[in-house]
Amino acid sequence: MKKVWSAENPEIRIVSDQKLTEGKIPRLLLKISIPASTGLLFNTLYNITDTYFGGRISTEALAGLSISFPVFFIILALALGLGTASTALISNALGAGENKKAVIYFVQAISFSLLLALVLLFLRDSYSGFVFSLMGASGAVGDYASEYINTILLGIPFFLLNNVLNSMLNARGNTKSYRNVLAAGFAVNLLLDPMFLYGFGFIPAMGIKGIAFATVLVQAGALIYLFFEVVKTGVFCRYFTASAGFPPGFSETDGDRDCRRINRNVFRYFIPKVSYIKEILAQSIPSGLNMMSVALGFFVINFFLNRYGGHQALAAYAIGLRIEQIALLPALGLNTALLAVTGQNSGAGRIDRVKIAFKTSLFFGAVLMAVMLTIILPLSGLIISIFSKDPDVLFYAVYYLRIVGITYYSYIILFCCNSMLQGIKKPGFVLLSGLFRQIAAPAAVFYFICGVKGLGAEGIFAGIAAINWIAAAAMLFYSLKKLSTLDKYK
Repeated sequence: MKKVWSAENPEIRIVSDQKLTEGKIPRLLLKISIPASTGLLFNTLYNITDTYFGGRISTEALAGLSISFPVFFIILALALGLGTASTALISNALGAGENKKAVIYFVQAISFSLLLALVLLFLRDSYSGFVFSLMGASGAVGDYASEYINTILLGIPFFLLNNVLNSMLNARGNTKSYRNVLAAGFAVNLLLDPMFLYGFGFIPAMGIKGIAFATVLVQAGALIYLFFEVVKTGVFCRYFTASAGFPPGFSETDGDRDCRRINRNVFRYFIPKVSYIKEILAQSIPSGLNMMSVALGFFVINFFLNRYGGHQALAAYAIGLRIEQIALLPALGLNTALLAVTGQNSGAGRIDRVKIAFKTSLFFGAVLMAVMLTIILPLSGLIISIFSKDPDVLFYAVYYLRIVGITYYSYIILFCCNSMLQGIKKPGFVLLSGLFRQIAAPAAVFYFICGVKGLGAEGIFAGIAAINWIAAAAMLFYSLKKLSTLDKYK
């Protein structure tokens, strides 16, 4: 009698791009970080495009973008924190060979992000208005900031979900998909910004709101693309096993995955489970709050710049920050690679490879610093002049970028330490470091520099360098100590 195929409880498996617990560490880091850095380049060019068109409106509009950035970054901080936490948990599970657990982490993170998006959307007027009032945003600058942020916050669900979807890809060493998203997003935004800003055909001129609306549309498109990329991993697919028999067209030689059929078991995991949510929160809260401390840090810097430097200093900081991001792009790509490599090897118990990856990343970062500063700093004046012709803006922006040269490697140390600690699921100190570096120290130092010593924006920029180096030294000491402790219990 002919055997009838059936698979009542199909096995959950995830198609792997590459196994990060094998192979040479430097090669793995480069293979993952290069696409990630390329994608981040397009993301920065995306932000520069927004800054450019904001500057075409007025200096006040550019200052409004700077004022609104802390509110926007709060959302990004939550999204990035959730994505980083999911990457750490998923990569650890994959490294340990627990594919089902990796899938549960992933879909639980999706459910949590949807609930969080609803809360943030409901409360958006409260926290945006509160931050603007604290910063003393008023007049034309305040109006521009409000118009921009009220539109951009409509994209909250997309920001959160995109980072969670990308966490599954990153955990498997796939940074190419998100690179494609960011590259396409830059190209589309380059077209949409002027269309919505000035109007085109039936599209009315929306001003600064048009710049924000373009971002929301780009994020919506990215969500669709990332979803289909995640489907290719097999998370939602039906799997077959040799014991249950293979259906027609499937065998051990040509595959055991059929994405035409949904693995219905996966849908059960979308129901929030307290134990998994606790694990996600244990990883995402320190990471998210650390990212949020960056947002609050921007608030502190903008507050003092607005008070002691005026809107020219604010506009200069907005421009300088974009150029700084370009210089740090390769380091941020390395950061993504280190998290994936550390996570899988930590899950597999390969602490020796975690240590090699961490030290290799610090070395690569030093090389990147030498290359990027040699390119960026000599061209800084020319680049700044593209965004503003105001001599005061030009002066402050050039001064800020000189400070960046002094501070660059401290950022790399912080990035590498953060990724390594997140990868081994020990993110607690990351939050403490972030609170010191972004909020406590700046508030005290800037008050002393500006309020007591009477210095202006130049003193604030110099204070940023000093604070970052102190935080980097403390983070490096802690990270090395934590690695040595893990090695004892390997």
